[in-house]
Amino acid sequence: MKHNNLESLMVVVYLRNVTKIFGDFHAVHDLSFSISTGIMYEFLGPNSAGKTTTIHMIMDIIMADRGDIEILGKEVHRRYGIASVTCLKNVDSIAR
Repeated sequence: MKHNNLESLMVVVYLRNVTKIFGDFHAVHDLSFSISTGIMYEFLGPNSAGKTTTIHMIMDIIMADRGDIEILGKEVHRRYGIASVTCLKNVDSIAR
């Protein structure tokens, strides 16, 4: 018997009201979502929809202009890109 208990899923990636602007171009505007363990996700959209920009903000390669990004309950460090690599390794180990 399959048991789906969504309340027991742990949120590993959480974005709240994230915005990134390059000059006059809004690459990402007020984006909010969460990714939990045990669920497969797709990140789809047309060219210039902000997919890569969002991934780069999650990985701390570029900074969001506004909003909050958390990985495993900890805010993405906004100064050092390498901090997120450790977080993503932890996400990978939880997924296994």
